[in-house]
Parts: sequence; C-alpha cells; structure tokens
Amino acid sequence: MALYYKESGDRESQRVIVFLHGGGVGGWMWDGVTDYFQDSYCLIPDLPGHGRSAGEPFVSISDTAAYLNRWIMDLAKGRELVVAGFSLGAQILVEMLGQEPELMDYAIINSVLTSPLPGARVFTRPLIGLTFPLVRNRSFSRLQARTLYISDADFEKYYEECCRMEKETLLSILEENMSFKVPSGFKKATANLLVTVGEKEKSVMRRSVQQLMSLQERAAGIMFPGVGHGVPLADPALFHRVVQRWLADGTIANEVIRVQT
Repeated sequence: MALYYKESGDRESQRVIVFLHGGGVGGWMWDGVTDYFQDSYCLIPDLPGHGRSAGEPFVSISDTAAYLNRWIMDLAKGRELVVAGFSLGAQILVEMLGQEPELMDYAIINSVLTSPLPGARVFTRPLIGLTFPLVRNRSFSRLQARTLYISDADFEKYYEECCRMEKETLLSILEENMSFKVPSGFKKATANLLVTVGEKEKSVMRRSVQQLMSLQERAAGIMFPGVGHGVPLADPALFHRVVQRWLADGTIANEVIRVQT
C-alpha cells in the first residue's frame, strides 16, 4: 500500500500531527484546521479508495490501521505524536490505538461509531445496489454535503470524489463502518485521549463517546454545542481552540460541554 499525503506546517517541529479524514471525503476536509496548526508538522493522508489514493483498494479498517501505524512510526522519528481522526478516520484511529497502544502521545477521536449495527453485513450490499446511482447524483451530493458542513467552495472537490468512488469501495467502507468494534488493545493505550461528538449527532454517536470513556481512564469526552456530524468543517477555529488548549495543559475549554460516563 502507498498512500498520497499532504504536508503542512513546520517540518522541524517536535510535534507531528496526523489527520485522518472521514469516508467519502478526502484529506482536504482538514485544510481549515491545519491552517491553525502551522507551528506543528501536519500530515494529511488520503485514505485507501479516496482522493489521490483512490487507486489503493480499501480492504478493511484493520488493514488501513496497520499500514498507518507503520507509516507514522517512520515519519515521527521520536517526536511527540498526535493523531486526529473523524468518523471513518476515527474508527481507524481507535483500531490503530488497539494495535499499537504505546505509539501515540495524544489522540483526538471525533464522531466515531463504536456500536455495530445488527445485520450490517447482510443488508448493506443489497441496499447499496439500489442506492448507489444516487452517489453520483449532483442534487443528492449537494444534500449530503450540507449535512457534513462542506462549503460551496469545497463542493466540487467533494462531488468529484463521489463520482470517482467505486461501488465495491463504498460497500467495503460501509460494511466496515457499521460493523466496527473497539479492539481489545484499546484499553491498554497510553495516549491521552479526547473523544468528541456534535450535540446534534445521533444518540448512538454520543453513546460511543461514553463507551470509549468507560474503557479508557485516560479519555475525556466533550460535545460541541449546536453542531452535527462534522465540526472540523463546521467550525475549524473552534476545533483548533479546543484541541490546542487540551494539548497544552489537558484542560477543556468552556466553549464545549463535558460528557459524563
């Protein structure tokens, strides 16, 4: 596997931040956030089956996590390592922590689904068979973009990626996403963890935050008020302020809501 990745910030910084995007978008979803982290060395890969890594098949969350762990081991080279993941990227991040519990110093897990949906692998394939043509429908993509807080300026990139995505790639992603379970090794992770969710997200997403907090004493859970699925796109400045403060001293900004287990 060989993934495309974008670099930004200070290559000599002692802090490396890796940003993992969600399903159906590309690494560009983090552009508004990485603009605020120019004092760190930022790495933003396009995941398998997405963006400029579209030629790499998406096999599984586990397979992708194993590759990324090897990749960042080489790139971090002893520096402080922070990884942020959104949605599918957050599931991959949780799996990465399970596979290599001592690799990272900090992890920011955003909008993750950790409760497998019953029958996901049974009903996903016939459902996608019926609905896949909608993926390349411009009007449908416009509606989807709004739910993800994708701006008009970024819509053409999003729509282009929707049109390029292969049916089998989408099937693999959805099957993995909806059947994902927290790996047993996650409990052993030594990183400090910030687990986030939007206030307007579905209840299953909020329960996922609580589940991770119950499994990991190093995890703090927060809710971004007034936001659904996509806070890094909806308000990158707020996302940066909250994360930067947490990285600096472990405290939670009063702009967000603490989640209790």
